Amino acid sequence: MSVATSKTSTIVYFIMAAFYLSVFILANTVIGFNIYLYLFCLVGAGVFIYLKPVVGLYLIVFLTMIFERFFTLTPIIVNRATYKFYPLDLLLLITLAIVFIKKPLAARWLPLYQANKKLFWSLGIFFLILLANLIRAVVVQGDLDNAISVVKNYMFYSLVYLITIQLINTATRYQELLQVMLLATLVILVIFLFGLITGQGVLTQFIPLSTYGTRYLGGSHSFYITIIIILLFSHLVYEQRMVKSWPLFLHGLVLLFCLLALVLSLLRHLWLGVFLGLFFMALVYPVKQKIKLGKILGTVALVALLGFGSLVVVNKWQQATGLATSDVLSSLTIRAQSIIQFNFTDESAVWRTESWKAALQIWTKQPVFGLGIVNKITVELFGWQSEILPRDLHNDFVAILLQTGIIGLLAWWWFILEISKWFVQQFRQVSISEKKQLIEITAIIGLFLFSANFGTYFDINLLVIFFWLFLGLQHNYSSITKA
Repeated sequence: MSVATSKTSTIVYFIMAAFYLSVFILANTVIGFNIYLYLFCLVGAGVFIYLKPVVGLYLIVFLTMIFERFFTLTPIIVNRATYKFYPLDLLLLITLAIVFIKKPLAARWLPLYQANKKLFWSLGIFFLILLANLIRAVVVQGDLDNAISVVKNYMFYSLVYLITIQLINTATRYQELLQVMLLATLVILVIFLFGLITGQGVLTQFIPLSTYGTRYLGGSHSFYITIIIILLFSHLVYEQRMVKSWPLFLHGLVLLFCLLALVLSLLRHLWLGVFLGLFFMALVYPVKQKIKLGKILGTVALVALLGFGSLVVVNKWQQATGLATSDVLSSLTIRAQSIIQFNFTDESAVWRTESWKAALQIWTKQPVFGLGIVNKITVELFGWQSEILPRDLHNDFVAILLQTGIIGLLAWWWFILEISKWFVQQFRQVSISEKKQLIEITAIIGLFLFSANFGTYFDINLLVIFFWLFLGLQHNYSSITKA
């Protein structure tokens, strides 16, 4: 089969499988869960995944980016009983099973293990600590449901890593994956524009705003947008195209809309995350690419200045209806100021700092092994007390420390250190042409790790799968640079 024919069949199978699963997701949202429709759509998609296993991974990425929790957190309901086994989980297992059947996993995984045993040992130790805490939760605390949920989020979704290593093993496959993500991004931008028109972003109720203003894009969608922003900057710097038929100008236009969506999401940690990602890229780029990045950033800054100036002018002679210009300006100003100036009226910042302090104080009572997975902690703020689970601290590293103790956090930090060492080791060896993929992928991993300090990223499936996806891509970089 020729490359062109193979690519055409992949596109057709992807469209058909996405149609099946989208029908279920939309029907479930409108009329509720139906087990027969669920099985019919999953089996239908499974046929196309069997024909082209890579379609399974593309579907996981595409459907998560668009439907997020409506795909990743929809439980099975049978006879009024709810089972937390989600469409994402079944699709992941179907894809993995087909990969095992059609392609020997060990052929690619074992050489990778031999090349960096410490990375896998550190991750294995962390997983063993989680399993020990699962047993601890069942025997001592008795909350099996929540304990399984935490362990599942940290461990089960790492299967994405194995699938990525196996399936995204050529430059063509990597390009296809980025195109799938770009397609999903275009849908997200439509959702963003709908939020602008209606005056309220879709799904923004899951992340309430703690300061004055209005979000125009939900939290998960905003994170997905940041991934594409990093990728688009990287492609423009190297003057490469995600879609060959698109001119670079069109890539730049999509980048500007993505940046606008990110700004109006009012998610401060993602603003900082993109800044740090670009700083990292500038730091490790060759001189030619550093200059190119500077020019692109200068162009973006000029467009942003013109746009901001236009808003100011319009605000002086008209109070807009729908998308209120004054609201946008004020909310952006307040959110930007809050990054460098702590304000006790910012409930989000106060709640985070106070809950982290409370968590660290409680941790000192059991510093070595932690409190366990399901123990709640009590946070007192302005005279009010509330009990929260560690996952709700909006800091995954504090949550790991609190639940698994210093041994768990050290094992996790060891794992992250090995990821960093892997990048440095490989970066020194690769050619300039290979540096592009390695830099952009590592920048996204860094973006994820930074964001995990300010939100729940590892303990929720609709975000953590992207960590494992890009970790798999980083460790497969030598393959994805080859046709």
